[in-house]
Amino acid sequence: MTHYVEMLRRQLIPSIDMLQDVIEHSSDEMWTLSGVNVPIWQNIYHATTWLNAWARDWSTPYVKPEFHSNDARELNHGATPVITKEQMLNYLEKVRVECMSFIDGLTDETIFAQEEAFGRTFTPADRIVGQISHVQYHLGIIHALIKQETGEFPKWKE
Repeated sequence: MTHYVEMLRRQLIPSIDMLQDVIEHSSDEMWTLSGVNVPIWQNIYHATTWLNAWARDWSTPYVKPEFHSNDARELNHGATPVITKEQMLNYLEKVRVECMSFIDGLTDETIFAQEEAFGRTFTPADRIVGQISHVQYHLGIIHALIKQETGEFPKWKE
């Protein structure tokens, strides 16, 4: 494993672990808490689906989960049905395995190989770092909701 690959793993794994921590430790009331934003479950689903779409081997087809909702993925208010914590934990684990398999298959040459998508050029490193940033953005929203409701922030993972 290259130094670059190991560095990306060290950053992505805690991000996924923090999503898992919120799922596992949210009460049912907290899971659907939204305040002025979309609910916690929807932020997690959105972050996880885009992680699945971007931080994977693009030579294989993208498969949406059977409970997929465009409204949930696109953060539209009032998305239904509510995706359960069990569904999200199972989906997050599937995405984790796919992401790690993708990252572990990268080399010093392929990690910076340019790929065209959506009218732009990306490297696998760009895609992974972009998703780490995206997951952390949504975790910030989620943690603010939890802090507002409980007075405590979830723990940071390393």
